[in-house]
Amino acid sequence: MRLARGDQGFTLVEMLVVLVIIGLIGTAVSYSFVQSSRVSNPRDIARQIASQARAAHLRALSSGQAADLNLDLSRRTVSIGDGDALMDIPSGTPVNIKAAGQLIDSGEIARIRFFPDGSNTGGEIAIGTPDNGYLLRIFWLTGATTLRRLP
Repeated sequence: MRLARGDQGFTLVEMLVVLVIIGLIGTAVSYSFVQSSRVSNPRDIARQIASQARAAHLRALSSGQAADLNLDLSRRTVSIGDGDALMDIPSGTPVNIKAAGQLIDSGEIARIRFFPDGSNTGGEIAIGTPDNGYLLRIFWLTGATTLRRLP
C-alpha cells in the first residue's frame, strides 16, 4: 500500500527544529539553576553591584541629573535612586564600604552619587573575607569600576 504524499510522517527539518527547541529549553533551565546556586559567591555579588554602579552612571549621563547607587547595609539591598531594591546581598556575606572618603557602618545606607558630567563621589566596596573576597572600586573622576581579589 502506498501512502499519499501528506501522510508520510515528519520531515528531517521538522525533527531538527523540535530537537533545537528542546535543547534551548534545557539550556535555559540549567542556566537558571546554576545562577541561583551562585548568588552567595562573593565574586558574583561584586559583579552584580558593579553592574548596578554602571547603570547608575549611565542614568546620570543620559538623564542629565545625578543618580545615587544606594547600598542599605541594614536591609542588605542595592538600589538606584529612590527605586525598589534591585538585588539582595546574602546575610552571610561580609560587606565593607568606604564611600565619599568615610567608612560606612553596618546600620547605615552607603551612597555613591553619579553626576551628569561623568564624575561621582567614588568608593570602595569589599565583599567577602580576605581569603575569599573581592574589592570593587569606583573611580571618582570617570565613574570607571574595577574588580579584583582581596589581597
